[in-house]
Amino acid sequence: MLGSTCLGGRPAILVVDDQPEIADFLKACLDRKGDYFVAIAYEGDFALSVLSALKIDIMISDQDMPGLTGLELTKKARLIQPGIKIILHTGSPPNDVLCRASGITEVLQKPVVLAVLYEAIEKLLKKPIEKTA
Repeated sequence: MLGSTCLGGRPAILVVDDQPEIADFLKACLDRKGDYFVAIAYEGDFALSVLSALKIDIMISDQDMPGLTGLELTKKARLIQPGIKIILHTGSPPNDVLCRASGITEVLQKPVVLAVLYEAIEKLLKKPIEKTA
């Protein structure tokens, strides 16, 4: 697995959304900041492949996707990278208990306000890694 030193020492973020326009927009916004290495996946199974190949600091995932939902993806992602921090962005009201039990670190409502997203990312990058069972 390639770590952040192979990615220019920048924190690595994986954006997962089945709507390419949303995934591409978030990647472009994060790339413009220049502080992160950003990868994208348009579906959960490909996201799991990325997680198997690259050390990801934060995964930003949509909830409602065909195949794996964001919560299902979170559970599988934690098996590959137990310390990953996960932001769920969703247009549906989240079930806080279910989100916490699944290992979601932060929930943001769609449409995501970029300033709020940047703040959540910076907060999570400073937060110690929490290993979940």
